[in-house]
Amino acid sequence: MITATRNNTPAALESFTINMGLNFGRFDVVSTEISDYELCASFDEVERALGAQYEQLVVEMREDDLIDDEPSPLLEMNYPELADALRAHPTLMAEVLDTFLGRALIDALLPSSGGPHVIQSIASIQIEKSQVRLTGRCFFKH
Repeated sequence: MITATRNNTPAALESFTINMGLNFGRFDVVSTEISDYELCASFDEVERALGAQYEQLVVEMREDDLIDDEPSPLLEMNYPELADALRAHPTLMAEVLDTFLGRALIDALLPSSGGPHVIQSIASIQIEKSQVRLTGRCFFKH
């Protein structure tokens, strides 16, 4: 199950979209209504949304870890399956999501219709109690 709130009030998933552009994270428009958001998704939803992208990331990070001096969180977890990473390594997996897959996860969880509230940042990703919780800020698209 996926739930959403805007300013701590339940909101329909259909009312959100995500900015996948280069200006993600910037709030340059002064006259825009800015709100806080929270998305919560069960592990099953996250696995459905990110399965293939996570597998591709593991392949790429295995190669990078062979040549990079700094080990990736995936190496620290020994490149687990997504389900195992979420359950057994919540802190490291939150770091992986935040660094590599956060926007892709939000994009995959939201309906493709594109609502008026545009998610513009990810402030935190927490994994606990069999769910992933993403918070940040969004703006109202007129």
